[in-house]
Amino acid sequence: RPRHPMPELHPDTRAELLAIARRLDPLVLRWAH
Repeated sequence: RPRHPMPELHPDTRAELLAIARRLDPLVLRWAH
């Protein structure tokens, strides 16, 4: 059984996800509060 459920991501995919997360971060913070 793998230690973490997420597989290792390709660096480009990880960069895209980080960019999306960075863009959504203000919305998430506002929604969380």
